[in-house]
Amino acid sequence: MAGNLVYLKKNASDNFDSLIKEFNIHLYGTDRGRSARSYCSDVKKFAEWMEARGGSALSAAPLDIVEYRQHLQAQGRKPSTVNRKLVSLRIFYSWLEERKLIPDNPAGNVKPVAD
Repeated sequence: MAGNLVYLKKNASDNFDSLIKEFNIHLYGTDRGRSARSYCSDVKKFAEWMEARGGSALSAAPLDIVEYRQHLQAQGRKPSTVNRKLVSLRIFYSWLEERKLIPDNPAGNVKPVAD
């Protein structure tokens, strides 16, 4: 698994685009196919936010997810929108974890926003 993590870090930008495409294909093979476009868009926006902060979505930590949630709230996003984005991240990172590309899901225990 450590080899996979090193590979992800070395080739993060190229790998990320490939992973998003694979994730999209994966979603279409599940009951989440109708939401695939939204999920992938949410993950890409999070990745852009991470890059603007000097980080990478592929090496995100739970604190990054919490700070992103706070960022979305500060932008005045509705709780339902923020929570959908959190679900998108949780599903994406769960998929990466199942594929053994990351050791843990950083969005797994992040609490949703109360309505």
